[in-house]
Amino acid sequence: MIYIQVEHTGKGFVTHADREKFYFKGFPSNVWAVGEEGHLWVSQSVQNDNGRVLSGSEAQRVINEFTLSDTTISEISPIYPTYAAGVTTGSVDLFASVQSGSTGVTIE
Repeated sequence: MIYIQVEHTGKGFVTHADREKFYFKGFPSNVWAVGEEGHLWVSQSVQNDNGRVLSGSEAQRVINEFTLSDTTISEISPIYPTYAAGVTTGSVDLFASVQSGSTGVTIE
């Protein structure tokens, strides 16, 4: 698994074709878990969008440091879906987590 921190740039950030090729899951703080098959997408994100590759422990630390005092509900997407082979396989309901005051998110 590759972890990257990069801002979601909107439509085309990850295409349908990308999602059919590799695992992709978003987490709070613009951290994304990408399957090994997505290494070219990661390289392009680092080069074009100022992304940075993180180790698993760094990614978990960044997610853990996510605080509500730094982010308003309107600044985050309420659902971070998991994509594997083009199929939505699950999601983290971040909106509910924000309302309860804890993200409680653990990366795989």
